[in-house]
Amino acid sequence: MCRSSNRFASREVHAAESLLPPEAKFSDRLGHSGDKFPLAKAQRDALSHFLDARHGDILAVNGPPGTGKTTLVLSIISHAVGPSGSRKSEPPVIIATSTNNQAVN
Repeated sequence: MCRSSNRFASREVHAAESLLPPEAKFSDRLGHSGDKFPLAKAQRDALSHFLDARHGDILAVNGPPGTGKTTLVLSIISHAVGPSGSRKSEPPVIIATSTNNQAVN
């Protein structure tokens, strides 16, 4: 028995509760284009740092191959560029660099 909630462990599967309010729109779900491959915690933390950054700040992202850097960058770009399409305004200028050509191609 879980003492904090007085619930017993069970093999029954229950529907998960949504963490978003019913009025939330899909577009408000930052950094996440679908439920199949959501961002990992470290990626969400980096996205949070990006969202908290002031104009002109630089966000550096590093890590070994396969850790989700490209996925994070695509989420950031999607978040930054997406609203400009609905407002029919110019998208922001985004500069990305890498120490090798494979990551940039």
